[in-house]
Amino acid sequence: KGDKPPCCAVRRDILAGLRARLPWLEVPDSYAATDDSLDALVAALTCRVATQGNTVRPQHEQLDAARREGWIHIPTTLPHL
Repeated sequence: KGDKPPCCAVRRDILAGLRARLPWLEVPDSYAATDDSLDALVAALTCRVATQGNTVRPQHEQLDAARREGWIHIPTTLPHL
């Protein structure tokens, strides 16, 4: 996070990695300009994977807490169109 050169370089590397793994992903370089932009892209991709049913789901004993506190979906596969 942040605007210092090392942070910007890491975001550019992350975006390059996403583009390499998801050849259909067409987003401008500006998505690496700020941490908010890159976070939004990663959140959208994670949402896509979640709608496809390809994330870690809460176990039965975690359901109450997940409903109350929310759940962070960790992808188990890459998103596809």
